[in-house]
Amino acid sequence: MRWWSNEPSAYGYQWRRCKAAGKKCKAIAGALARTYTPTSADVGSTLSVSETASNATGTGKPANSAATVVVVPGAPQNLAAPKILGTPKAGQTLTAQAGQWSAGSKELLLNWLRCEAGECHPIEGATGHTYKLTAADAGFSVAVREAAVNAGGWNAAVSEAVAIEP
Repeated sequence: MRWWSNEPSAYGYQWRRCKAAGKKCKAIAGALARTYTPTSADVGSTLSVSETASNATGTGKPANSAATVVVVPGAPQNLAAPKILGTPKAGQTLTAQAGQWSAGSKELLLNWLRCEAGECHPIEGATGHTYKLTAADAGFSVAVREAAVNAGGWNAAVSEAVAIEP
């Protein structure tokens, strides 16, 4: 809200979606409140708000804010955890089946985990889509943690752990 003269008694707002450089702004239908939560339609654009002040003599000229930075998508949301495929036995190779994530471009990063009594720790160097089980894994469980990354941040999901036979 900017400082207005002549004792305004009411304020009006219109949020606007602008090109990435903050130019060529167009009103966002229904966005008339003092606050606005960006939506997927705003990704790649900037936002600006136009404020008007009114008193008993009428409504003043709108004051336009500077544009925001470019709106990025929200961090990916996990819809289904990754799964482990293969025979859980020392010497065999397990494969990580990717989980499902919300829309938006993203990069998937993997870490294989060795688990005991519900506590899991990363296996050094095990970051690929496959993991060859070793004798050191026998008697433990193994899980895979998948992290999805996009311009809005990251999120991770962990598969169910599978018990490894000798």
